[in-house]
Amino acid sequence: KHQLNQEFNAKVAILRQTRSDKMPVNLTFFGNFVYRAEKQSLSSTPPYMSTNSPPINYAQDRYSYFWQLILSRRFSSKFSMQFAPSVSHYNSVYDGMSNDVFAISFGGRYKISPQTSIMIDYSQPLNTYTIDSGNDPYAKDLKPGFSLGFEFGTSAHAFQVFATNYWGLTPQDNYMWNTNDFFSGDVLIGFTITRIYNF
Repeated sequence: KHQLNQEFNAKVAILRQTRSDKMPVNLTFFGNFVYRAEKQSLSSTPPYMSTNSPPINYAQDRYSYFWQLILSRRFSSKFSMQFAPSVSHYNSVYDGMSNDVFAISFGGRYKISPQTSIMIDYSQPLNTYTIDSGNDPYAKDLKPGFSLGFEFGTSAHAFQVFATNYWGLTPQDNYMWNTNDFFSGDVLIGFTITRIYNF
């Protein structure tokens, strides 16, 4: 319900890894467009954020975007890794902040059984700034993201349980606004369910 965000996204495979290793990696593009649908006068401060949301002065202030190239490789039937540079863009930010945040992320997945995997992810913003809505006591530095989780699969579902310092549901929320420090105890617990349909 945060900001009543409406997300539209697309994921396109550009290259696919082959069994013969003639193509050794996968390359995928992921992008989204998010519309912030909350009322113009609403400025919310969720308990997990230190600052208010940037103001909505014009219609275009409601828009944000995220683009990412995902380079991945499956090294064996059990182990795979990925590297993903990205850019997050917000039309409305606070004074002193860039509208764009560039970041890189590294992730890995290891199957400990046919149905269970361990996942890890680290994301490092390349921009450095302090998020400050004008209330100095609440100003905080942008922090990298860290996540550790487990995935349990069935024939039709995938369940994920993970610990992370990211709070947002959209990637640009996390890359642009995260002030939680995982290693200082700012940890949130997440749970997702994916339903697989075979037609």
